[in-house]
Amino acid sequence: MAEGKKGFILYADLIEVVKLLPDEMAGKLFKVILNYVNDLEVNIGDLLLQVTFEPIKRQLKHDLKKWEDTQHEKSQKGKLGNIKRWHPELYKKIKDKGLSLDDAIAMISNRHGSEPIAGIAVNGNSKSNSNSKTIHERKEVFKAQIREFAYTYPNQAKEFHKFFDYWTEKNENGRKMRWEKQKTWDLSRRLATWFDNVSDWKRQSQQQVKKQTAAEALKEKINKEHEF
Repeated sequence: MAEGKKGFILYADLIEVVKLLPDEMAGKLFKVILNYVNDLEVNIGDLLLQVTFEPIKRQLKHDLKKWEDTQHEKSQKGKLGNIKRWHPELYKKIKDKGLSLDDAIAMISNRHGSEPIAGIAVNGNSKSNSNSKTIHERKEVFKAQIREFAYTYPNQAKEFHKFFDYWTEKNENGRKMRWEKQKTWDLSRRLATWFDNVSDWKRQSQQQVKKQTAAEALKEKINKEHEF
């Protein structure tokens, strides 16, 4: 069951299948369905029960996907409505297709002292309201926030990808990203530290190459001196 979803639908025509089952197996089928929608372990040893449950499971998955799409659409409309109210200049850019909704949210989240927007973290360093968005939505917002620094660190697309992949790694249950588990978070400082380290790594690598080159030159010189 998805977070925030409290129910599911069993369709009336299911009776055509269930009425063919013995009462005991029909009861087991209902337990299997409840375990499945509550994300509990589902163990089906009986082949007939497996065959009966499979189309039900497909229908439940289809309904869940439809529900998630609807919730996402509502969320997007809600965010757009709040941007229209509090940030009309960004709303106009979105409507003119000059700016994506995710990029607009990221820009708002990086503004200090901005009017509150439902479902959108105002401060780019804050994790408040993160639980109201799916992990996919939070990941996209994080990506848009990183894009804001493209001009600060030009021609660093590869390193931005590495930074993004590292900090968006999920925890064991898949509900939080690495950056969300930090006690404090300042994106600009984290990026500055990251690129400082990149510069250090490159400098150390270059020094190592020079040392290797010098060692190889010395070895070659010694070999020549000992040639007969």
